[in-house]
Amino acid sequence: MKRLFLILMSVLLCSISKSEDTPHRNGLRFTDYTFPLKGDVEQIEILGFTINTDNGKEYPTDTTLIKFNQNGDVTYIYPYEDLTYTDVVLPTELYFLYNDSGYNTIIREIVDTGFGDLIYETHYTYNDDWQKTRGEEYNDKGALLHTEEFIYDSQGHLTTEKHIKGNDLVIYVYDADMNVIYIEEYYEGRLFSKMNRTYDAGGNIIQETLYCSNRFDEMELRSTETYFYDENGFLYSRESKSPIPEMFLKYSKDSRTETTDSWTYKCDAYGNVIEKISYVTDTSCPRYRTEYRISYR
Repeated sequence: MKRLFLILMSVLLCSISKSEDTPHRNGLRFTDYTFPLKGDVEQIEILGFTINTDNGKEYPTDTTLIKFNQNGDVTYIYPYEDLTYTDVVLPTELYFLYNDSGYNTIIREIVDTGFGDLIYETHYTYNDDWQKTRGEEYNDKGALLHTEEFIYDSQGHLTTEKHIKGNDLVIYVYDADMNVIYIEEYYEGRLFSKMNRTYDAGGNIIQETLYCSNRFDEMELRSTETYFYDENGFLYSRESKSPIPEMFLKYSKDSRTETTDSWTYKCDAYGNVIEKISYVTDTSCPRYRTEYRISYR
């Protein structure tokens, strides 16, 4: 089954100045750092660990490096993993190229197959107001693989983003603060999933509701995620509740009608997440730990 884009879109379209509060950074949505990011960040090293639930011992799994320029935008990701259309992961580098005015014009993906590199490039075009209007991805033979379209309202705010690949379509809808509030995914012209997101006055995501199509082409609630923040607005926990399908409830002796997954977080002085711990479903046993080592200029 093709996987849902569980990503928080973070596109910097106009700002080219360095800021201590940069909520929308170009390229961040391609990374595994799925949180708002503040401060003059130079790089993030992401370290993953699995935890033995019997003795608490940790085992390293993978490491990802993300680099940023002085405008706050991503310039490099390694390894980059795109599981949207395939489960096969090869060592991949992702480069973001910017013009002299600080706008992202090309994303270059270099895939090491073991028998030579495959190179993919996405080229972006802008209108006279320097609003990103279109993206086109090509392989190294010049074949067009997928397109991106960006739609704005009369005030110049980005309202809709469309990603098109053959008969597959993903639509992102934004609010006036550049928060993604709605996502729809279509595969082979069929609505596969839809997601709603709500935010507080500070722009923090507080709830995410996911619906997926069942075998009758009906949209069913798949999960509801709730985010919790402290008095400073720093994320400290998240909870996801998923209904147990009726066909399983019929044969289950368990009285539960839903399962619960949970995560806890630690933040630094900027409010940036520096640690995430995932727990075994319906227990308080830690199962995975992710460390985000953030370096500032």
